[in-house]
Amino acid sequence: MPLLPPIGAEIPCSMLAVNSPLKIRNSLVTVDFRGGIKHRVDVNPNDPMNSVRLRTVGFKMSAAMTDENGNGGGSVTIEQNDVDADPKSLLKVTQTFPPKFEIITVLDFTMTIEQ
Repeated sequence: MPLLPPIGAEIPCSMLAVNSPLKIRNSLVTVDFRGGIKHRVDVNPNDPMNSVRLRTVGFKMSAAMTDENGNGGGSVTIEQNDVDADPKSLLKVTQTFPPKFEIITVLDFTMTIEQ
């Protein structure tokens, strides 16, 4: 039974980052990011038996900001810049029994702050 996902598979993952500190100019705010990422599994020519490359085909997270009184204060969005043409993210088997994995995610993104 193979441990790695099949080539061509798409893996959607939900993401949640609660109480994330964010410094905007001289102010420190705490926000809750919600969103997700989707990877497509590609061959890793450098180590095809023990690892696969993960091409990011979608990534977006956003958070609402509030002021000191709990009123709406804007939003923060983190989003994938462009098509992941040269995937550098990697999923690797580090131990077969019991199975252990290592994942390295490399992502170009843009953060937009609206106040």
